[in-house]
Amino acid sequence: MIDKLAERRRKKIINRLGNNIDYILLLPGKNLYYLTGIDLNISLDRPFVYILDTSDAKSYIIAPKLHEAEIDKNMFSDCKFYTDLEDPFDIISSFFKANSSIAVEKNIPLYIYDNISKKANLETITYIDSIISDERKIKDNIEISNILKAVYIVDETFERLVKEPLKGKCEREIAALIEYIMKSLGAENYSFETIVAVSENAANPHHKPGERTFNEGDSLVIDFGAIYKNYCSDITRTIFCGEPPEKVKNIYNIVKEANEKAIDAIKLNNEISIIDKAARDIISNHGYGDYFIHRTGHGIGLDVHEAPVISLNNNENVLEGMVFTVEPGIYLPEELGVRIEDDILITNKGANILTKSTKDLLIVS
Repeated sequence: MIDKLAERRRKKIINRLGNNIDYILLLPGKNLYYLTGIDLNISLDRPFVYILDTSDAKSYIIAPKLHEAEIDKNMFSDCKFYTDLEDPFDIISSFFKANSSIAVEKNIPLYIYDNISKKANLETITYIDSIISDERKIKDNIEISNILKAVYIVDETFERLVKEPLKGKCEREIAALIEYIMKSLGAENYSFETIVAVSENAANPHHKPGERTFNEGDSLVIDFGAIYKNYCSDITRTIFCGEPPEKVKNIYNIVKEANEKAIDAIKLNNEISIIDKAARDIISNHGYGDYFIHRTGHGIGLDVHEAPVISLNNNENVLEGMVFTVEPGIYLPEELGVRIEDDILITNKGANILTKSTKDLLIVS
């Protein structure tokens, strides 16, 4: 299935490039997986490259011989595997016609970029990232199915987590528990390093879990995600140990309202900026605008942060097949942070909230 799907994706990318680019060159990573199904997480101290000829859609792999067993050679027009006694750039450059134009990813290591451009005598090198990113932001049914499973894992993890005795546990212990539950439910890995932040630590949206314990009167921000068949989920909830003070309750309810109003603002073909504005207006109207310090959301898929960006600056339209987060927050330095995040799928009927975990103010023990 991935072979046919990847072939269709490659043809769409070639069509979008028009006649301006002769070759596409990719390295191991999410874009290579998207266009080939090759799923490798390897060091690039030895070059591993994929070349797609846009004139005939033929594709090639040039890789270290030690990775030969991992590659299905039937998927490509040719594969060359070199030893440490050979110069890989001589082999790579032989696949390009002189004075060709190629498209590469922005994160290509300089030593690979430099050697290829010199040895292959390339005329033009440009970037392919935005075109692939634009294709990746619209998910097909297989991608959606995998994201749904990844979302199920985080929802079920949250459900199990809040039934555990959390009082007295430190942030690191709670993070480890979250990750254990996700793995036990079938997660291949975590979308990112799990965030667990007690009270004042949660004023930093990307706090790394430490030794601070979760005690009576504390709030707790938990932000975590699962990977299933290479696709990510991402959820944030804020919970409490004991009855929170009125100020904290009020802030929680403001963030919840901002989350809900932003989701209500999601309409097919409307500008994405409207979503961010809906959340930001609620928080600003309650006097906390200066404490909402990040965008309202981001796309999720093969990467946990990908297109589209849900911000005031994004004037592109909401389209069917997009999957993105809505995650407003308020962060009071040295005091607390509150964030509520959902994963949203855009269907022909509008916004489908994938994350089902409760957003009611939740007190745990």
